[in-house]
Amino acid sequence: LDFVDMDEKILLVEIVKGRDLLASDKDGSSDPYVKVKLGNQYIHKTDIVHKNLNPEFTSKHNHSFVIDCSISELFGNGGIYIKVKDWDRGVGG
Repeated sequence: LDFVDMDEKILLVEIVKGRDLLASDKDGSSDPYVKVKLGNQYIHKTDIVHKNLNPEFTSKHNHSFVIDCSISELFGNGGIYIKVKDWDRGVGG
């Protein structure tokens, strides 16, 4: 694949699952969700999977999205940054 000749491309991103996440809540669980950033802008957020250290994200959790941009825009912004967060960090239980 030669990126030099590619102007506009579409990238389908699917967030599938997390494994052995750290417990962030007092009850030893977590309420994970995923935020995706391109450059300095958040472009997607999944729904929360409550009380789970091994979450599986499905269409019910808003797990997939499309990025429609040029290759230079994608890599010029530092690529895609994916962050797993806990919804109520330290509170749940």
